[in-house]
Amino acid sequence: MLRQLRAGGELVAGLEARLLREDRGPQDAAGVYKVEAELQAGARAVIIEAETAKDAALAEVDALMAKARKNPDLDRTQLVAEITAAKMLAEEITVPPSPRLTLSGDITPETVTSQLAVHRCLAALSPEGDLFDSMVGRYSSRPNLGVFLQAHKGERLQSDRITRERPTVDKPALTIGVTPQPAVLQELGTAPGARDRGLLARFLYSLPPSNLGYRKVRTAPIPDAAASAYDRNLTRLLRAMTDLSEPVTVVMNQAADLAVEKLQERVEVQLRPDQPLAHIKDWAGKLVGHIARVAVLLHLADHIASDRDSNAWRAGLEAATVERAAEIADYYTAHTLAVFDLIAADPATEDAHALLQWLQRPKKDGTHRTHIKAHDAVASSRRFKKVADVEPALHLLEQHGWLRTDQPTASGQRGRPQAVTYRVHPAVSTSTAADAPA
Repeated sequence: MLRQLRAGGELVAGLEARLLREDRGPQDAAGVYKVEAELQAGARAVIIEAETAKDAALAEVDALMAKARKNPDLDRTQLVAEITAAKMLAEEITVPPSPRLTLSGDITPETVTSQLAVHRCLAALSPEGDLFDSMVGRYSSRPNLGVFLQAHKGERLQSDRITRERPTVDKPALTIGVTPQPAVLQELGTAPGARDRGLLARFLYSLPPSNLGYRKVRTAPIPDAAASAYDRNLTRLLRAMTDLSEPVTVVMNQAADLAVEKLQERVEVQLRPDQPLAHIKDWAGKLVGHIARVAVLLHLADHIASDRDSNAWRAGLEAATVERAAEIADYYTAHTLAVFDLIAADPATEDAHALLQWLQRPKKDGTHRTHIKAHDAVASSRRFKKVADVEPALHLLEQHGWLRTDQPTASGQRGRPQAVTYRVHPAVSTSTAADAPA
């Protein structure tokens, strides 16, 4: 059986977290907001017309009720029939909601569920990590992850709790695009259930290196032709999907189906003990699914961005598209390994990285340090306030062979403890960040 992937409403069923070390938001969201505003403007007349019709129908019900109260001698059977018909007519008039494509980042899980009940397919786009704060319990005493887990897979959202009425949502689809600071994701990683319930496994991660200190003061703007093409193609894509009356199915052809199967076999081997993805099985177990989602997006973009038949994207998805998606997934895999290492890192490891970078830098005279003491390490960075702060990092570097303790020398002051001198391994000056303690 060929693999089938939902498009249309399910287009926004993926999640992505881009982690930046600068205060910079997702610039590509502007096009989404523009289309959203256009959809809302276009629907305004229809909404007003429906509201007016419903108000008129309800007014008719009120008038009949007033008539019944003022004229007790009227035929009650006939009057009840007229009121019932008027009420049914009013209930049949549906006022469509104002179209929405996006949610704000500062929103509760309960509100996400309610909005999905109305719109079913939404994207939460934010330059900050407010949504993660809500997930881990900003507005409650415990994390509420259910809606985010189920909306990623398109599972039915339903609650039978007696304490409150909750909407039922069929095939919800939620995209999350955020650019938080790495520390925000570290906090999310410590939240109960974030890892073992699979929340972290549902994101695609990008963790670019910081360019602070190396930024260009004046940068070349994006060429007008590229910006126009991006805006035009994104608008076409969003319009084509929002114009669909219901979700449609994109079918992979036989070659694409076989390509996905081979990818699954290749990834499966990497999940075994001592293999590259063994320690991120939760994320890697969903990797092929991520690739399939990206392949569908590429397929849609390829066909909708062209000037050919607007329905050309309904053709079978090809193996070449799957291969392109797999190349993109290689990027995300490398960054995910770095992100999960970041989540698992303890303060001593981060401090050790900072110390090693300091040791790698030459002194003003061009030479490298061959011996250091704890107070030298404290003076190397503002992150250390006292010797006790730096000692765990020094011990970790010693365990990994970058430092070796010399016999302590007398301080020369009675009653003071002897200072420990560390010899620096000569290879430090030629090592790279990849060689740092893990």
